[in-house]
Amino acid sequence: MWDEIDFEFLGNLSGDPYILQTNVLSQGKGNREQQFYLWFDQTADFHTYSILWNPQHIMNFNDYNAWVWSSATSTSSCSSTSGTSGSNNPWLSEELDKNSQDRLRWVLKNYMIYNYFVDSKRFLHGLPMECTMD
Repeated sequence: MWDEIDFEFLGNLSGDPYILQTNVLSQGKGNREQQFYLWFDQTADFHTYSILWNPQHIMNFNDYNAWVWSSATSTSSCSSTSGTSGSNNPWLSEELDKNSQDRLRWVLKNYMIYNYFVDSKRFLHGLPMECTMD
C-alpha cells in the first residue's frame, strides 16, 4: 500500500476560471477529492508549489500560502501558516494561527466547488470515517 498526494490543475475553456483538484490517498485508497476555483491567475507569473505532510496536517503551498487538510477534520483551503516550536523538527507540529484559520474559512466559503466530505450521494454506505469525526 502507498500514500500519495495529488495536486492537479484541471483544463478549462478560454475565459473560464481554472480549477484546482486535490486528492489524498492513504494506504492506496483515495476518493478524497476537493475542488476549488483559483483566486489567482497561476499563468500570469511564476509560482512556487510545495507540500508539507506531518502527523496532524497536509499542507499544499502556493507562494507561501497553504491549502490545508487536517488529519482530524480533513478540511482544505488556502491560508498562511505559523510555526510552533518543536524539538529538532518544527514542521512536525506546524499549525495555523487565528488569521490563517479565518483565511481558510473564507476560501472554503467562496472558492470550494466540491468536497468529498459532504457528498452523501457518492458514499451511499456512509461518509468516510474522517468526515464523521468530531
